[in-house]
Amino acid sequence: MQDLVINLHIGGMIAAGFSASGRYFLAVSHGGRGLYDSTTWKKVAPDSTPDYPIGGVATGIGPIEGEAIAVVERGNAARLICSDQNGNWRVTYEDGVAVVTKGR
Repeated sequence: MQDLVINLHIGGMIAAGFSASGRYFLAVSHGGRGLYDSTTWKKVAPDSTPDYPIGGVATGIGPIEGEAIAVVERGNAARLICSDQNGNWRVTYEDGVAVVTKGR
């Protein structure tokens, strides 16, 4: 069983992914992008300019400005699930809330 870490309230998230290091979580919505630091789960960079993923890749902001981030896109699904490359974090998004749990 996974331990609940935190709930992130993110409206209209359409895609999400982690930086190559796994430290940063990028949330993409119709209202722009938000970057969260996985050491604190605080938002460290907002960007209200819509910038949609192309071919499963979104562009990083803030400390990872310009980095190509592989993302999982929600499409028409009610739920989005993604994990970092190291298996440390799992994020499940549904109904405006991203539930962060430890591990896959």
